[in-house]
Amino acid sequence: MEHEGIVISISPDAYKVLIESRSACATCHAKTLCSAFEMERKEIIVKRTAEESESFKVGQRVIVELEESLGLRAAWIVYAPPIVILVAILLYLQHLKLSEGVVGLLAIAGIVIYYLILYIFKARIGRRFYFTIRSAVKDN
Repeated sequence: MEHEGIVISISPDAYKVLIESRSACATCHAKTLCSAFEMERKEIIVKRTAEESESFKVGQRVIVELEESLGLRAAWIVYAPPIVILVAILLYLQHLKLSEGVVGLLAIAGIVIYYLILYIFKARIGRRFYFTIRSAVKDN
């Protein structure tokens, strides 16, 4: 998955790129998984690497890429466990003959706890997901 953007700032360890969604996103086969690019404008942080062959300048047009397998992994982490948690809690608590309201609230609480755990470990999880950057203009 790749999108064109503009470098808006540079720090010693990262580039900040402004992505502007285009109508091409509507035809992308991965559009349902690509939350980073669903908005009209999105700032993406692209970490600089030691093996980078190019250096970029503020205002330069670039291509930001995320490997498709990483996008699918992110979708899996965000959607699959909450569904399993929801169903498990619902089935277990209904078996205990609790009221439907209590069961529903506890099931939602279980999902909230899952997302809080994701939030707490977002830096650790984020290390597995990385964007790459390359110039949008090809040299001839």
